[in-house]
Amino acid sequence: MVDLDRLRGKSHKVKLVDPVEIFRRLPKPPGINDLYTSQAEVLQKWYEHRAKRDTVLKLHTGGGKTLVGQLDSP
Repeated sequence: MVDLDRLRGKSHKVKLVDPVEIFRRLPKPPGINDLYTSQAEVLQKWYEHRAKRDTVLKLHTGGGKTLVGQLDSP
C-alpha cells in the first residue's frame, strides 16, 4: 500500500503570537479595516512585555480597548 501522506511533504505552520499580525490576518466585518494607531501601539508595547504579569492597558474613551483586550488575551 502507498502512503500518500509521505508524498505531500510536511507542512510547518508557524504559530502567530504577534497580536497586530493576528488582527491583520483575521476576517473583518464591514467597517473595520485596520487597528487605530493607538491600538497598534498598545498591542506592540504589550507584546514586548508579554511575559510580565498584571499588565495594564490604557486607552482613551472610544479608543478600542475591547478589541485590544481580546487580542492580547492568552
